[in-house]
Amino acid sequence: CRQPPAATMALLQAWLRESGKHGGSGKLSLELEKFWDLAELLPLIRLCDHVVVDQSFAERQLEHTQLIKEQLEVEEDPPMKRAKTEAPEAHPASRFLRALGKVLGTPAKGPGPCIVCTWGKEGSFALETGASKLTHQPAILQQKAVDSVGAGDTFIASYLHARLSGASTQASLHCGAAVAGRKVGQVGFTNLRSALPDELR
Repeated sequence: CRQPPAATMALLQAWLRESGKHGGSGKLSLELEKFWDLAELLPLIRLCDHVVVDQSFAERQLEHTQLIKEQLEVEEDPPMKRAKTEAPEAHPASRFLRALGKVLGTPAKGPGPCIVCTWGKEGSFALETGASKLTHQPAILQQKAVDSVGAGDTFIASYLHARLSGASTQASLHCGAAVAGRKVGQVGFTNLRSALPDELR
């Protein structure tokens, strides 16, 4: 979502109209990077099947967005202090996802979007909004980090490949972590397919 939310919404609605004319039932995914007003993003998020955000997006929302802060105040009294040894449920990514899930509310139809938050070396987290289920996948670290350029896009592409192949949330996060981990351990994108789990090649 590099365009303003209103422009992105117009594009999504046009795609949905055209897809409907041809009997399509494709999946919609959205990557959020820029710090748009969350209230403007909510209709977009509700339209999508999969939404991916990164650490910087989540941290800005936790710090600056009143809708999120209000949900955290309900959840935490006093605010939670996290140590590295604490469970994934206490991680800032999990806190953000739970708060966003509450802001989104119960899906009007279907399972609702699955929202994924990537957090570098601390792995990835996902919230299945309809089931209010949180999932954590540790990062698959390499012995030596060689080239991280494109690792985020590699994670997203591999995650979506797994989801469209019918994999569960946990298996899809693992797929993303495996291929993105391989990407970090090499220069370029050659032969990343070999990092896919056997059942997804």
